Amino acid sequence: MKIPLSVNKLTLKQFQELKRIEISDTTEIAKAEAIVSLITGLSIEEINELPLWKLEFYFRQIAILRNSQPSKKLHKTIWLNGRMLKAITSDKDLNTNQYITAKHLQNNEVSSYPFLCAVIYCPAKLFSQPKFDSKLFEVIAKDFESVKVGKVYGALFFCIKLLNNLKRQQELLLSNQAKTIIRILREEQVRLMDSGQDMDGTLSQIVSRVETSFMRMN
Repeated sequence: MKIPLSVNKLTLKQFQELKRIEISDTTEIAKAEAIVSLITGLSIEEINELPLWKLEFYFRQIAILRNSQPSKKLHKTIWLNGRMLKAITSDKDLNTNQYITAKHLQNNEVSSYPFLCAVIYCPAKLFSQPKFDSKLFEVIAKDFESVKVGKVYGALFFCIKLLNNLKRQQELLLSNQAKTIIRILREEQVRLMDSGQDMDGTLSQIVSRVETSFMRMN
């Protein structure tokens, strides 16, 4: 069996397994054998029985495959098992369910590739906007396992980039809110001191704790 020379030719499920093999705690030869087994369907025992020239040939192809880069082109519309799916191309079009689902999936990114695709690609009619359907989510995710990487990796890249941007926006918002709270507390501290009220240092302690928390955030 011929081994593809680009990861774009792998299915998403094969690509996931390839990534798991690459990050596994084993030798490079063992990784190469596991990838040959993944692509060709041969068992490790069968691989070890191959003539050396054939094994070297496979290893050279595997090296090229592993060094290839997936396409980051975002296909805005794809057809999957007779269902039209359109890509969500703006964070403004994400609903709460999609965002929470994607954030949860991002913690285990490689295992979540098909599900992240199902977050970005949603069912749609020809002239309508895509709409996330939680009832079809797992079905669509399962269907994505057999799709070629070159067709959907752009959506994965976009989704991860989108989530990182939203995370930075949230961190900035929290930072600004913390600054506002500290400013209000300081103003209240000054007002109480000017009025001669004795707070036994309570407000000063609160301000100090808030400032410490804020510094840890940054």
